Amino acid sequence: MRLRRILPFTVAALLFLIALIGSVAGTALWRMRSLLLRPDLSPEDIAGPLDLAFPLVIGLTVVSLGLVAGAGWYAVRTSRATFDNLLRATRQMRDGNLDVDLDLNRNDELGDIARHLGEMSETLQQRTVSRSYLDDVLDSMAEMLFVVDESNRIEHVNRAAVDRLGFAPSDLQGRFLDDLLIGDAPLPSPDDTVFRRTGSVTQIERQIQTEDGDNLPVLVSRSLLRGSPANAPDIVCVAQDISARKRAEEQLRDSLREKEVLLREIHHRVKNNLQVIASLLHVQSKKVEDANAKRLFAESQDRIRSMAFIHERLYQSEDLSQVNFSAYLDRLTEHLYRSHGVALRDVTCQLESEDAILAVDRAIPAGLIVNELVSNALEHAFPDDQGGTITVAFTTDDDRGCLRIADDGVGLEDPDEIDREATLGLRLVKGLIRQLRGDMTIDGNGGLTYRITFPLTDEEPETV
Repeated sequence: MRLRRILPFTVAALLFLIALIGSVAGTALWRMRSLLLRPDLSPEDIAGPLDLAFPLVIGLTVVSLGLVAGAGWYAVRTSRATFDNLLRATRQMRDGNLDVDLDLNRNDELGDIARHLGEMSETLQQRTVSRSYLDDVLDSMAEMLFVVDESNRIEHVNRAAVDRLGFAPSDLQGRFLDDLLIGDAPLPSPDDTVFRRTGSVTQIERQIQTEDGDNLPVLVSRSLLRGSPANAPDIVCVAQDISARKRAEEQLRDSLREKEVLLREIHHRVKNNLQVIASLLHVQSKKVEDANAKRLFAESQDRIRSMAFIHERLYQSEDLSQVNFSAYLDRLTEHLYRSHGVALRDVTCQLESEDAILAVDRAIPAGLIVNELVSNALEHAFPDDQGGTITVAFTTDDDRGCLRIADDGVGLEDPDEIDREATLGLRLVKGLIRQLRGDMTIDGNGGLTYRITFPLTDEEPETV
């Protein structure tokens, strides 16, 4: 029977019993009053009805109280198990255990409450996860996790942090995280403006102490815990062990250092070999009587030495893929100045170059161009020991370089005549310009000026 029906029935029964007892007691009292008002009755006559009325009233009262007590005992006995199950279920749900089984087989309101509570438990299981499940997820993480308060005091750690550091959870909880981390600066506090705006700071490299006193390199990321109070927020810190990465980086650095040493040795050997070749050509040229042949030997030596200077600069450079082009030009023009005997003449070589850094694949062809054009100026621009100035200038503008070789010598009446020349040096210059993907202009007024422009980046030089 439904409780909503039992309760009115019970109240009605109680009211009926109360009315019955009251009517009996009232009737008895009225009867006693009538007997007491009759003068013809003796006390013995009155005592008889009293002896009958009092047991009747007391008996009805006892029977009523017994019925009420029995009904109450039955109600408590039949509902106590139900209330105990409901209380147990609500406590389980309060503690995060949603696996609640309530099968009471009651058709009253308590049964409805139990069924609704069971349905709510199933719905919550489908829409939420349990505390134990979340703990299992956190303990399955490979990274070390720390939940700290606003003062960086540790409140919770996962299993990875316990295993990696060697501390017991009780030893870590309540300890300041800053005491474990080693770095140049402390982690940003929750009051930090940037930290509050972004909610997280990542890629902070630190070292963390273990129980054995070792230091593990870690990468720390921090984020505010959603749902924590704004005035005292909790912070989630994840520390990733990067020991393997550090070892790999160190091995890579060692490998790079070995390769740099090897490359420097290669450049050194190439420079020495080129100098040996130039020396052999010099020795061989002494056995040649023809002046034109001697000139060709000298030109070949200059070309070889211009390439040797590049490898010399690379051997001395910090970066093995780039060369200081200004220092290289200074070394090259000085060599050409001495090798052509200019010191005995009144000819000045003037260098006007920015402190530019060029890649090797551009510095070598540009250096060969300078070698050819400066050698050509030294040989032909100042006949009959005439004096003058040869200018070598190099400038950069955005991603293009400009190489200018100029002299104030005799010049040419028709600069286009150069295009009709078929010498090896000029053909080499044109091929090198194509290799650099550059352009060349020639000005024959007041001497001879070559202006070569070429890109410094992006496109790879062609192979001639």
